[in-house]
Amino acid sequence: MADGPLTERLIEGFDAMSKQFQLAARYIIDQPHDVALLSMRDQARVAGVQPATMTRLAKHLGLTGYDELRQIYAEAVRSGDVGFAG
Repeated sequence: MADGPLTERLIEGFDAMSKQFQLAARYIIDQPHDVALLSMRDQARVAGVQPATMTRLAKHLGLTGYDELRQIYAEAVRSGDVGFAG
């Protein structure tokens, strides 16, 4: 697992999240490079949640939506902060 830009924040709030948010958060924590590369629908399917859950989780984190979350991860991949070695 490579640390993503929101990993710490997701872990800190994990216990207070709903079960669906926890599934989505665990996916984001465990697969940060996929967040940047796969569609939200594909990510939701792999995480075992509805696509709307991914959007609601992003908003729960204070972002405008999942596109902003994905952009944060895409920038991290481009800058080398999230790699494929993990």
